[in-house]
Formats: sequence, structure tokens, C-alpha cells
Amino acid sequence: MTAKEKARDLVSSFYYALPNNGGFTGLNSTTSRYQEGIRCAQIAVDEILDAVGTNYSVNYWQEVKQEIEKIEKL
Repeated sequence: MTAKEKARDLVSSFYYALPNNGGFTGLNSTTSRYQEGIRCAQIAVDEILDAVGTNYSVNYWQEVKQEIEKIEKL
């Protein structure tokens, strides 16, 4: 799985795990839930990076983090 695919997978996983009201506005709207999914994915990757320390997989997770940040800017 590429870093871009993993980033989208993580965001989607959190997005669908969060509560929603099915609407486009409000606290649990699809828009706010998507932003929360992005933030949750960022936190998860930061935790992974802290845990793995220095080895080859760090580069992969740093790429995943960069791809999540690109999603946020859409």
C-alpha cells in the first residue's frame, strides 16, 4: 500500500468511526466529521512515529503524514 493510499485509508477509517447526523452542517456533519477524521489520522501517525523510533518504516509513516496533510488542504 502506498503512503497516499494508507493516508486515505486512515482518514476514511476514522471518518466512518465518528458519529454523524447525515447533514452537511452542525457538530456531527459530514464536513466536520471529515476534518475530525483527518486530525485523528494525524494523531495516530504521530503516535506511530514516536513508537517506531529510527528505522526504515519511519520514512513510510512520514510520507503517510504528508499525504494526510495534503488531504486537509483540499
